[in-house]
Amino acid sequence: MFSLALLTLLLSTTNILTQSEVRFICKSGHLLSGMEKVCNGHADCYDGSDELAELCARTLCPPEYFRCHYGACVHRSKKCNGVRDCVDSSDETNCGRKRNSCNPSEFNCGYHGDDTDLYRYCIDGSKICDGTLDCASGADENKTICENALCPESSFRCNYGGCVSESVLCDGFVDCLDGSDESHVLCITLKCPKCTNFIVTCPPLVENNIKSNRILKKCEWNGHQIPCTLNILPGTRVTYACKDHFKPKSPQDWNNDWNLCQADGTWLRDILECEPNCGQHNTRIQSIANESPLTMPWHASVFVVEQNQQPKYICGATLISEAVLVTAAHCVWKSNAKDLRISLGNVKTEYDDPDDFLARYYEVNEVKTYLSYLDQLSNYGSDIALIELTRRVDIDQIISPVCIDWDLDDITSQDTNDEIGITVSLKNSTSSSFLHVTKIPIVSHQKCVAKQPPEFRKYLTFSKFCAGWANGTSVCNGDSGSGLTVLRSHGRYFLKGIVSVSPRKKSTDQCDPNQYTVFTKVGIYVKWIENYLNYINERDNLLLSEEPSSQFPWK
Repeated sequence: MFSLALLTLLLSTTNILTQSEVRFICKSGHLLSGMEKVCNGHADCYDGSDELAELCARTLCPPEYFRCHYGACVHRSKKCNGVRDCVDSSDETNCGRKRNSCNPSEFNCGYHGDDTDLYRYCIDGSKICDGTLDCASGADENKTICENALCPESSFRCNYGGCVSESVLCDGFVDCLDGSDESHVLCITLKCPKCTNFIVTCPPLVENNIKSNRILKKCEWNGHQIPCTLNILPGTRVTYACKDHFKPKSPQDWNNDWNLCQADGTWLRDILECEPNCGQHNTRIQSIANESPLTMPWHASVFVVEQNQQPKYICGATLISEAVLVTAAHCVWKSNAKDLRISLGNVKTEYDDPDDFLARYYEVNEVKTYLSYLDQLSNYGSDIALIELTRRVDIDQIISPVCIDWDLDDITSQDTNDEIGITVSLKNSTSSSFLHVTKIPIVSHQKCVAKQPPEFRKYLTFSKFCAGWANGTSVCNGDSGSGLTVLRSHGRYFLKGIVSVSPRKKSTDQCDPNQYTVFTKVGIYVKWIENYLNYINERDNLLLSEEPSSQFPWK
């Protein structure tokens, strides 16, 4: 299945999807308007990620369409017509060798001649998008083909996508078919870089942008190192790599260690994208209930400030990125963001405890509860919320996010009865409360229903699952919002559930540790979570673009 970490539908900030707002996000980050461009046989994304087999494999084609080997749909009239309409050329395989057909290393210019003498002719593949018309029809310099071509170093990308040498820019001769190598703005920039009214620059690699802040970078212009946070001049070369505790987001980024600002103010290639090394824990967790204080790198404590009093502990939460945490909606749905405080790396539940020397504290920018959450009115269904911090978390060995399976849309198909999950819960002592790690098994829905009191079963909605020992060891009061993680491939922990509700002892407000605890299924909400993360990134980019830097390195 295609990774939803790299592909999603971009929703509006109100989470209401309309036809005009449907967008496809390429792996490179470019947006395509309209889903009709996805799996249509033609690579509309710069990197071809709209035509990958893992995305198109489950596409169903209408009867009048031919299914490409990787899954895309093209009209049957295009099968064996001598033109590649599937990106894998499967529409032109098993057609038999035709007269005047082309070799794999050649480009087919299509039909040429009149109605009485039609024939195909071929050109060498190296002549595609080189700025010169080699096909009489101009097919080799077609914008649809050329806009996805990657120009080599020391070359210039024409506006339509073709590539020409930098040495021919503004030499008085049109080398790009569209004349973009001789444009007025470009030539003013090259001949008079101090004429700032006409200056063309590449977007800066700003520090307060999440994606940019994940990489180590060095920018050089005209033999001098310059800040990467200023407007980037054409000719600036940037070298970069993922920071410690981060890794390239996709295999396409493994060798992406440099870039070049082109003369038209665009980067030669997509900027390196990195992601945190999520779900890693350095301490081996062995016991069922750890009696000593111990927390997880992604576990957070949520506090509320009431009437200027010392922040009071209310719930747990789980870090999923440098900016966002997941918690239970009932913990925060009535709270103002400005009244909340977050602690990471702490083992005590007292705010700013002097013994918590590794703890870091954050204020909250926004709280986003799931749209359909109605608290008790909906039996705590969709009990999930997102918390955005006002400043970004520095990822290191002490604090790092948990992994989320972005391909998941439910956990039912992956549930294994008695699979062990790990959560962080409160442990009370005579002097204070501290956090410790607890292992509990996930139980089947049938087993959970049979065990729970009849009056409690209304809380076992489709968005919930149960876990626990039902033997006196359990997550309990104050553990709401904490995450339940499971160990998956490559020794990484993935977030599977959020502590939601549990039965109470009769005539008390205390949980019953001899009953199972009910968790919110994170798998149902991964698209909603990912859309929110994308919204934050897009919002930051828009805010930055509204206030561009006026500084230039030559001043």
